[in-house]
Parts: sequence; C-alpha cells; structure tokens
Amino acid sequence: MKRIKPFDFSKWKPTPTPDEAKECLQSLENGQVLYFPNLNFQIKAQEQESFSSNLVKPGRKNISYDLSSDLTKACEANLETQNIIHEMMKRFANCALEFVQCTFPQYKKHLITGRTSFRPVEIKGRQNSSYKKNDTLLHIDSFPSTPTNGKRILRFFANVNPFDIPRVWRLGEPHKQVIKRFLPQIKSPIWGSRSLMNRFGITKSYRILYDHYMLHIHDKMKMDQSYQEKVNQEILEFPPMTCWMAFTDQVSHAVLSGQYAFEQSFYLPVEAQDSPEKSPLNYMEKLLQKSLME
Repeated sequence: MKRIKPFDFSKWKPTPTPDEAKECLQSLENGQVLYFPNLNFQIKAQEQESFSSNLVKPGRKNISYDLSSDLTKACEANLETQNIIHEMMKRFANCALEFVQCTFPQYKKHLITGRTSFRPVEIKGRQNSSYKKNDTLLHIDSFPSTPTNGKRILRFFANVNPFDIPRVWRLGEPHKQVIKRFLPQIKSPIWGSRSLMNRFGITKSYRILYDHYMLHIHDKMKMDQSYQEKVNQEILEFPPMTCWMAFTDQVSHAVLSGQYAFEQSFYLPVEAQDSPEKSPLNYMEKLLQKSLME
C-alpha cells in the first residue's frame, strides 16, 4: 500500500462522488495520507505582510486558536497584527471543518473539533527541550497532558509558505509494525499513578491504558536512534498552497523542514469509523487480549 493517496478536490465544500467518498474513507482508515494538491487556502495580502518567525511567543512552537472559544494564544505581536492572525486562523479552522465534514459525512455528527495551530517558525534546526518534543523524529501522535480516552486523532494540514518552500515530511512503517515492535517493551502503569496525575493536573483527564501505551510508543520511537535511521521510510514534499490529512495516531510521521503551515486537529470516537477494527486501539486490544479503555 502506498503511503500517500492524492485526490483532486479543489473546493472547501467538495461534493465527492460515491466512489470518491468511499475511496477517501478507505484510504484514510487504512493509514494513508490523503493529499490534495489542488486545494489552496488563500492568504490575504495583509495576512502575508504579517508573516514572521517572530510571531510566536518565546518558549512556544506555534500560535494556537480554539474555534469553540474564539481565542488565540501565543501570538507575539501588536494588537493589529494579533487581530489579523486571529481572523486568518478562524477562517482556516472553519474551512478545514467544512472540508472534513463534506468529505466524510458519516463522521460529521461524531467529530470533535480540536486546536488550530499556525506554524510560522522553520522547523529545521529548531531547538527542543527534549527528544520527546522533537517532531523531526518519526512518531505516532499521543499527547502527555491531554489523553484522547480512546478517540482517534485526525489532523488536517496546509502549507501556506509564500516563498515557494515545501513542507517536508518523512513517513515510516505501518502502525501495526510500529505497535508490534514497541508494545512488548512497555510496562503496565504503576498502580494509582494515573489517578495522581489527573488529581494534580499533570493530565487534563484520566489517562486510560490505551493512552498509556500510545504515549510510551511515541516516546520509545523517538528515543531509538537506530530505529529512526534504519526503519523503512519515505520522504515526501508538500508544495506551498497544498493540503493533506491523516490519522496521525496511526501514520508514523516526522516533519523535517518547512515554515508557515496550518494544522487543524479533530478527534473521532473509534466506533464512528467505518472500520473500527483498523484503529490502533482495536489492534492493541487484540494483541494484549484485554480492554484498554480502563
């Protein structure tokens, strides 16, 4: 199976044929990256004039936006520029939501809209406080402070670089191979530790077993230098004014370089999938012969 699957959609409110909709759904749930070379998020002139790597507050990687609260965080600029960035991110969040809902109508009533981020900083050479935060290393997504409680992580990306510079990714082995490789190395959580993390605010909700294993797989992938160098992988370049999406808790990926990109996160209950058995949760439960929702 190819790691990437292109589609010709060019509108933010697409009307896929039944065959196209089926192919999109199957490709996404099979663990492919869906690529939209003709889908362009238009940047207004005043927005482009505001582009700078200095827009992000020190110590932060991205500017974030929450569609539900209409709040932008971590933007370091004067009030006028902050308003410009805010409106741009709000527009992108709504475009991405509409696109995903139209492309996957069966997900619509189950989809949870997460954070929007704008990434104006060049990722190549960026300093990271630890290997766990180094996104240039192959990983599957899992977040230490925000457990998913078994939900899928669906992310939509757009490269809006105005200087004809691609966003460069590398994609690793299929998630079943990742899980088979690293799951046996992970110990069960210490009794009571997950309740304490939740009580003291280390996690925003209780970390179920699934999130425990996924987080440790994420960390072990990044920590294993030999694995990073030798595992079967492919380099992909996403040109400016193109978009792509994937279940990033399933697709082994790394971002090697690029500047000025958007990302919109969504969360989807496993049972809302067309084929729930293809999820990392169901596969790990099958391997371990136990429920991971505890």
